[in-house]
Amino acid sequence: MNSKKGAHISPKSKVVWLVGYLGGRGVTVVVEQAAKAVAALSAHDIHIVCVHELPEDFCPIPGVTLHDLKLPRDDDEVACRGLYAWIKQEQPDVVLYNDIPTVEALWPYLPSEVRAIGVLHDVAFGWRRPFIEYQKALNGVAAVSPFVMDALKKDLTSYSGVLRTIDNGTEYPDSVERAAPQGSLHLLFFGAIDRQKGAYDLPSVIRACRRLGLACSLSIIGGEADDLKEEIAQVAGPIEVNWLGRLPRKECFEQLVNCDVLLSLSRGESFGLVTVEAMSMGCVPVGYAEGGTRDIVISGESGVLVPLCDLEGIAAAVQTLDQDRERWQQMSRAASQRAREVYSLEAMGQRYLNLIESVMGSEVAVERCDFSNFRMPRKKYRRYATYVPASVRKRINQIVACSPRLENFLRKYKGV
Repeated sequence: MNSKKGAHISPKSKVVWLVGYLGGRGVTVVVEQAAKAVAALSAHDIHIVCVHELPEDFCPIPGVTLHDLKLPRDDDEVACRGLYAWIKQEQPDVVLYNDIPTVEALWPYLPSEVRAIGVLHDVAFGWRRPFIEYQKALNGVAAVSPFVMDALKKDLTSYSGVLRTIDNGTEYPDSVERAAPQGSLHLLFFGAIDRQKGAYDLPSVIRACRRLGLACSLSIIGGEADDLKEEIAQVAGPIEVNWLGRLPRKECFEQLVNCDVLLSLSRGESFGLVTVEAMSMGCVPVGYAEGGTRDIVISGESGVLVPLCDLEGIAAAVQTLDQDRERWQQMSRAASQRAREVYSLEAMGQRYLNLIESVMGSEVAVERCDFSNFRMPRKKYRRYATYVPASVRKRINQIVACSPRLENFLRKYKGV
């Protein structure tokens, strides 16, 4: 069944962000901020639907109506049917999907009058696959960074709907004019404590800094891992290392304003929300020229980027900033300005608003099926997780992580 609407755009349409849950980092923060921004910029009726779980203590979002469907995570068919029933009852004009594998099979069965936008947050094939399979059912497709869009475009060469890159953005505290640091530099690692995020590169970075005779300190936000903590303790020597664990977002910004250099060591970040948050507070990113980091940071202007896993290059960049505090201050100002102009809440909201209104005004037909014929497709991309024991998968991940380029290559095909 083909569906096509006219180009009339209502000044107040019902726009719904769909997400699995709220209250964490990553995608959940993006959804919260995007909905809040569009609500502030338009007269549209903005909603966020938590398909699985909304924490009881979750704070209201200005201008946004929250819904908690409490649909099961372990029964995709029940989740799809439950969401369809909600959509039929509430009759949204536009829905935006955000990383909810349990309800992807519903895409081609949505009511014909609903405009559907898929938002891709990761380059792994398991996340790209539904966009490929169900592209004819989507009125619009958005990627959260040029890095993600580059991966997706190769799969959607014949897609005729609205296709956009929607760089993420967020809300920041008031800007702070930072003077050049006095004394030793304060370095920061901010992110999940895993190999993909680069946390396990920290011991080698510390060794490289010590070989250069750098006097500095290091704070780590994002959690702890006993094996990494022990290894860092063995190599830190005179470098003071503070493990701050997981912090509320407000406290993260309080730490950022007191840090001078962000070690942006992710091996292939889809976007890099922590990078723009650090930049907004004048913390200069030094990291790998990979993934979304390469899109965000203008090397030599708002930070310094080096080739993947060039640990000596990371230390040398820190040393250069340590020796030239005026250059650090120039980069600090440029980083803050870029984050607050390009990746602000308002800028992201305007990009989403333009996308939504382009989709609402599009004449391109989509293909939808009658929901009475709904059947769950056979799952094609979870066999590895299903049949390979967790202990074996963990060991394989550790081996693959020893080669970051191989890890990045395989990540794009994760879920095949």
